[in-house]
Amino acid sequence: MKTSSGLASLGLALLSHLATPVAAQQSTAITGAPDGQVQPRLEIRQMEASNPDQWNLFLLATAQFQNTSHEDIMGWYQLAGIHGMPYEPWNGVSGTNPGQGYCPHSMAIFICWHRAYTLAWEQQTLINAQAVVNQFQGADRARYQTALSTMRLPYWDWAEIPPSNNNADCMPPSLYQPQVTVNTPSGSQSIPNPLYAFYNMVPHDDGDFASVGGGDWSDWKTTLRYPTSQDISAQSDDRSAATNLGINNPTARAQVYRVLTACHNFLEISNDGVAEQDPNCAASLEAIHNGIHTFTGGPTNSGHMTYNNFAGFDPIFYLHHANVDRLFAMWQALNPGSYMPSTNSGGSSTFTINAQQSLDGNTPLAPFAGANGQYYTCNSVRDVTQLRYTYPELQSGNVADAVESLYGASAVAQTVSSASRSSTASSSSSTSASGSNTSSSVGSTSATATGSPSTIVTTNSQGSTITTTSVPTSGSAAGGSSTVITTDSRGSTITTVTSGSAAGGSAGSSPTTVVTTNSQGSTITTTMSGTAGGNAGSSPTTVVTTNSQGSTITTTMSGTAGVGGSASGSGSGGSSSFHVPYPTGGLGNSSSNGTNSGHDYTCHVVAEKHGLGGTFTIFGFLGNNADNSPNNWLSSPDFCGAHSVFAPIDADTSNKMLVAGHIPLTRCLQQKVAAGALSSLEEPDVLPYLAKNLQWKVATAQGKVVDNSQVPGLTVGAVSQPVSPPSRPGQLPTYGNAHLANNVTSGKPGGIQNGMQYNWWDTCASSAVPHKEL
Repeated sequence: MKTSSGLASLGLALLSHLATPVAAQQSTAITGAPDGQVQPRLEIRQMEASNPDQWNLFLLATAQFQNTSHEDIMGWYQLAGIHGMPYEPWNGVSGTNPGQGYCPHSMAIFICWHRAYTLAWEQQTLINAQAVVNQFQGADRARYQTALSTMRLPYWDWAEIPPSNNNADCMPPSLYQPQVTVNTPSGSQSIPNPLYAFYNMVPHDDGDFASVGGGDWSDWKTTLRYPTSQDISAQSDDRSAATNLGINNPTARAQVYRVLTACHNFLEISNDGVAEQDPNCAASLEAIHNGIHTFTGGPTNSGHMTYNNFAGFDPIFYLHHANVDRLFAMWQALNPGSYMPSTNSGGSSTFTINAQQSLDGNTPLAPFAGANGQYYTCNSVRDVTQLRYTYPELQSGNVADAVESLYGASAVAQTVSSASRSSTASSSSSTSASGSNTSSSVGSTSATATGSPSTIVTTNSQGSTITTTSVPTSGSAAGGSSTVITTDSRGSTITTVTSGSAAGGSAGSSPTTVVTTNSQGSTITTTMSGTAGGNAGSSPTTVVTTNSQGSTITTTMSGTAGVGGSASGSGSGGSSSFHVPYPTGGLGNSSSNGTNSGHDYTCHVVAEKHGLGGTFTIFGFLGNNADNSPNNWLSSPDFCGAHSVFAPIDADTSNKMLVAGHIPLTRCLQQKVAAGALSSLEEPDVLPYLAKNLQWKVATAQGKVVDNSQVPGLTVGAVSQPVSPPSRPGQLPTYGNAHLANNVTSGKPGGIQNGMQYNWWDTCASSAVPHKEL
């Protein structure tokens, strides 16, 4: 390969103190953080907002990392090339399958291998960060050395609710802004944002990327996302990337929630190979990860992240995979008894692993070796603390609560502080004699007869706050009404209107009705009777919560004098503690059986991974979407979600390996109920509705629409699965056996067909549920 300092393309000439590329490392051992300590990896927005010195250091280190020579074995170009192209041995680790990278996609060791890979990236980022610190002088050097002492590779949580519920916020601006201002040893400077692109792609050997089609991969000087064309003049359209990732965000969140709550077997969640899938899970971290690759690079106008040949060169790759590793670590904490068993590689292969090769916990994760010269294995990377890092959710002590607060029915837009990520805010409230409140219960108000507003500040154990303002609309005591607006630190609001005695009534007043409305117009009605406005020591309060499907949850609270306060706002201060009833929006509730059980509806998808010669996406709709332009599909009001098949460009179509994933349907069905298009979320109503309205379309990453009948191995099936909410805080929902609703997709191109060969579908089909005549 040709060498380049990369200074001209990276634009670091201004950074005189950083102008010399990092010298080639003497050791290729992967040991993780050089400081040897265990520190948490932080969400990228949290690092930027709460740790500005670390953030500045991370940007400078990433810029310098990109500035390494193509010949540096521990430099950006060489490490990025491990994943896919240019298909060359790294560090002398030879293989038997030329024309492939080392990454074991669609194998059980997929998530273990990427854990070792991100560890290598973290190590080199920190080594470059130390080189940057050494360029500072005096107090600045000491300050940045302190920041480095707890710094780890950040992750990008693409599944959390975007701040302010703004689609574009799913991708932080720090990832799509072309320029960034940093503090350097020479002062404040604006430089090309090293998280926006890898700027040192060329020059390289002409043969590195010349053998593949689709784009001008050999001549593009930087990595691109949503390239504006496929020729050398192309630019990134990162705002489209941000917007489309936001549109797909509810799908990603529901998919993550399913993996973390419904799946309990390592083989199920580790990879997207169909042989590993259980119908009661039908989800994997790899399948979810595939969609983020596609929606970051471009599902119909492919950039580097869209294909596994080139994805490793984009700086967002490592933030993405750090998050996949975090979700894997959270799953491990919830399922400590399940891990890598003996299996085989199926139809997949890599540079060093053959198809149908035996795999187990001791299979080498080549080419990554530790200080002892031994390759990492799934067994040796099982405990992340042994790799010198952890995650906030693991530190919180209750991963189940973190799952609910981030991805469950009660999830809200996240603040940038660690508090919103590491634990769930306490659902306790207390009212002092003066009427001041500390509460996470949106419906708790303390109004005065004079009509003055009260402010409620919710604080969790790490100090994260949410501010709620309660404004009595009538100024009256019992019988008045109040509006409560809850605002997080990013400006996202939830409006709650309270009528009845909670606005300031006394004990024994008439029931209080609380209507909570989110930004999409969905409502939850809560009726409180008893002592909602009473004094300490009064009789219990009954709270009945009803969602838009009519399902109810009754909560009885003792000693709840603090929920409302007295007519004057000066009642004595009792307290209450209860969690928001589950679920409020995540699952389809059934009210006919008098319980809070319900069903989760999904669209299971199977296809040949290499069938279309590269990455392609299945787009799901609930409605008759007649638009034939895939660029418009995401903006369709009927779009419900997508599943991407992540494959190398110019893949060998003779490889018939099957992969699987799912598209969540429940959220879209809830919206249809709210709009009056669907009577209820019970199976006799839902399944005929799906038979009539469920539609799917396929497009390649180059924007070509492919008829469903022409997609090799494509099989789409609608699945209903009973689910019950947790019985107490700290638990997760319980799922029953999934049922394949044969009649929903049977007979349609790409739907369920007679004589299906997939065992896991056959298992579902044997217990398929009946439904109304269509």
